[in-house]
Amino acid sequence: MRVAICGGGTGGHLHPLLALAGWVVPIIPLVFVFGYAVQVMRQTIHAGEGRLPAWENWADLGVKGALWLLLYLIYLLPGLVLVVGAFAGLGLGMTLNGMVPDDAPRLVIAPVVFGTRLLLAAGVAALAGGAIALLAGVLVAPVALARLAATGELSAALEPEHIWAVIRVQLGNFTLAWAVYLALIYLCSLIYTFLGY
Repeated sequence: MRVAICGGGTGGHLHPLLALAGWVVPIIPLVFVFGYAVQVMRQTIHAGEGRLPAWENWADLGVKGALWLLLYLIYLLPGLVLVVGAFAGLGLGMTLNGMVPDDAPRLVIAPVVFGTRLLLAAGVAALAGGAIALLAGVLVAPVALARLAATGELSAALEPEHIWAVIRVQLGNFTLAWAVYLALIYLCSLIYTFLGY
């Protein structure tokens, strides 16, 4: 049995499935937690109450949680595409650079060197653009999520003019919330580092 699970012998096909399950199974409960968070946001926005709603209507919580994940994917997708493209370009550039033998004629080396440098420059530019797009997506997605919670419609969370209007009006509070969040992450990482040793 140990051989089959670890990927050796005739049961080697189980290992990728177990690895995939290790990634997917922990996400499934989070979908309902995210749906509950959307429900709490909606209740707070409309009723202004700090009271937590009951854990009920699990199908609706699952739908709201799936919409949460979809919304974050939509806002992070441009940055992810740029980052993946950047790594592909950098990898291709390094591969091309390594394929040319040292004793190749100059007529062969010059275009490969030019192409390699071009790919590396494009990869670095795409990586920088991807990092900026990911940062923008991470900053904007919570506001879009609040619009999703308030209206119950995904289309309302994808209206850039409304999202930017909210960010402009609440820029001070928005900046303070992110600063506190990042400071807490830093503080927790320091505590974890000290406790780890």
